[in-house]
Amino acid sequence: MCYPKGEFRVGPQGMWLGKVGGTEVSIGSAQYGPRKRTQLVLDVVPGRSFALESPRGKQFQPRSRAFTPEGG
Repeated sequence: MCYPKGEFRVGPQGMWLGKVGGTEVSIGSAQYGPRKRTQLVLDVVPGRSFALESPRGKQFQPRSRAFTPEGG
């Protein structure tokens, strides 16, 4: 889910991943465990969800792939 900055607090079980386009991204520790050795990719695709961009007919679709130092 996406929230405007300052409207969601990351609790002790949350993990900060970094920034995407200047926006902070975090994940719950339960979701992080299986993905910690993968590259997390956030795609923007057509559709509706609880995301901020949903009124525009867009949503984020996360996916993971095997990590490689080269990024490939």
